[in-house]
Formats: sequence, structure tokens, C-alpha cells
Amino acid sequence: MFLAQNEETGERLRAIGGATIRDRVVVTGNVKYDARSGADNAMAQRIGSLLRDTRLVVAGSTLGDEEAMLLEQWPAIQAAIPNVALLIAPRHTNRFEEVAAAMRQSGSPFLRCSQIHVDPELIGETAINPIGETVAGGTILLLDTIGDLGSIYRLATVAFVGGSLVRRGGHNPLEPAQFGVPVTVGPSFENFREIVGKMEAAEGIRIVTDKEGLKEILIELLADPEKARASGQRGKRVFEEQQGATARTVHALLELIA
Repeated sequence: MFLAQNEETGERLRAIGGATIRDRVVVTGNVKYDARSGADNAMAQRIGSLLRDTRLVVAGSTLGDEEAMLLEQWPAIQAAIPNVALLIAPRHTNRFEEVAAAMRQSGSPFLRCSQIHVDPELIGETAINPIGETVAGGTILLLDTIGDLGSIYRLATVAFVGGSLVRRGGHNPLEPAQFGVPVTVGPSFENFREIVGKMEAAEGIRIVTDKEGLKEILIELLADPEKARASGQRGKRVFEEQQGATARTVHALLELIA
């Protein structure tokens, strides 16, 4: 049996296998719509306790030159929207030091998330970080830990999903969309073409062509909270309406085993 994530994939499998497998191809859907990140974790609570009135742009799973692009555009974004901080989460751990060095050279207040300390009994209330009691507007944070990005997306006012301003095929925009966070991506999203297509049709994602376009969209969404909220809710509805692939997959497997 072949369980396909969409009709396009199903038809390709049927074309490859012909009559031999045609009746054994079942479109069960994309299980990525069923993958929920934890609504909260210790790191998300730590960062959230430091933000106070500061809004947050989360740039997740960045690759290649994307961090440099974001840092180049950050002064203009911060000048237009003073009470906003930027968190960058590089995709690969072996680039943490490289990205940290670029952030230090940017001249903006800089904080490594691994340096934030919190009393475990006071998570959500008290956090200590090397640059003060709160994360003020203009601050750049480096998420140099593993497994925290999914939960931190819930803190975002706007999210940029990386691997898309460079030709790397993009990453999963559903990770921030599930929290109702407005999402933007670059032009390279081949690996998530179906998901981006559904979100774009619902006007639940913004696609930019270059770093200048990213700057303009971030400023636009940060300056208009109602527009940002509406975009985020449309993306969240796509996430919720497409769920059920996991149950369909399990059902198909149970029938096959029986």
C-alpha cells in the first residue's frame, strides 16, 4: 500500500506503478498538519518573562546568508518600530558561533538565549540576563539551544521561516501558523509547496522576493496589529482545517495488518 500526502503525489505513484499499484495508492493527507509544537517550555517562558512590552520578530531555521540579510535590514526595521526585538534561530548548531560574531558586530544589544538564567521555581516571573532585567526594543537574540524554536514561535508578533530567501527549499510554515502568528517566507519554498499554496490561497502567508521585501513586510505587519492578527488567524485556520492525516494513516495501516 502507498499512502500519499496529496493527490499530486498519488497520481505520480500511479503513473510510476501503473495498473499494478493503482488500487493500492491511498491519499491520506499530510501528517505535518497534525504535528503540534508544545505550547510552552522553559526557554519560551524565560524569554517571554523578559519581553514585557517588547514585541518579537522570530526568524526561524535560517540558513546561508539569511542572518546577514536580517542584520542588514534590522536598523531600518527598528527605526520604524522601536519596541521590537529580533530573535534568530539558525538551522544548524555548527553555525551558532559564526552568527553570534555577526550579531556582536552589528552594534545592537545582543543576547545569547543560552545565557539567560531563571530560577526554576519562578519561571514566567523572574529571569536574569546579561544585558538587564528586560529585553528592550532593538535587542537581537540568538537562539543557541536545541528543541526550543517550536515553542518560542508562540511569542512572535511576526515570524519569518528561513531557508527561503536562499535557494534551500524552505522550512515548515505551519510551526508558527499553529499559534496564529503571521508568517512570511522568501521565494524558495519548494519543499513545502503544497502547504504554502494552501496558506497563500487563504491569504495566511506573505511571500517576499528579497531582503528588501522582507523588511517592508515586517514593518507593515508590525505597524498594523489588526492586519497581522487577521493574517495569523487565516494561517491558523489552514493548519486546523487540514488535520486528520495521522488518523487516516493509522486506520489504513490497521486495515492492512488485519
